Amino acid sequence: MSLYPHIQCKNIARPCCTGILGDCILTSRDDCHRRRGTYHPRAHLCSQIDCIQNVCGMLEFFVARLPDQVYRFWTAIFIHAGIIHLLITIIFQYTIMRPLEKLAGCIRVMIIYIVSGFVGSLASALFLRDSVQVGPGGGQFAILACYLSELFLGWRSLKRPWAGFFKIIICLLLLFTVGLLPLVDNYSQCFGFLTGFMLNMTVFPDVSYKKNVRRLVVITAAL
Repeated sequence: MSLYPHIQCKNIARPCCTGILGDCILTSRDDCHRRRGTYHPRAHLCSQIDCIQNVCGMLEFFVARLPDQVYRFWTAIFIHAGIIHLLITIIFQYTIMRPLEKLAGCIRVMIIYIVSGFVGSLASALFLRDSVQVGPGGGQFAILACYLSELFLGWRSLKRPWAGFFKIIICLLLLFTVGLLPLVDNYSQCFGFLTGFMLNMTVFPDVSYKKNVRRLVVITAAL
């Protein structure tokens, strides 16, 4: 029983996880919802909850409070930032990737697409540490890099090489514009383009490359 019942104050503040960095504040349920956070009514202190695990989701950490979800570099390739982003990927795969698979085989194209997407996600994590990036932008730019490389190799044998060159440039500009949207960035796409260009010279079957050039590209990619 309090000696001063007229000044009693009930503590309704509970831990609330907000933002993408796992920040924790003590606040009310309504304020936590306004902040688009996760309210924890059963806890009383921020030390009783793990906001990083709450933000990351998916599989639990092997060590508590130590983020170790390395697989996100791959899973981010298959996640899209909305319906429009997904439609762009579907159109790209059907109109641009499909002919390349017929030319070089689905295994080679898959290697370039996945590896370049992984490198793009890694570049985003290094340069934009406090942001979220999703989508196969790195893999898409890698595919265009393959087209550009093959175009330069067969430039003299094509009737209208400039037409194909400008088509590729237009696709690059359109995808670069998509990189300005939220949850998509151009670091991933630029590094994916460079990775795809190097992988094209090592993975795609082409006898026009000299052995010394291939060895140099393999060493450069490894570094």
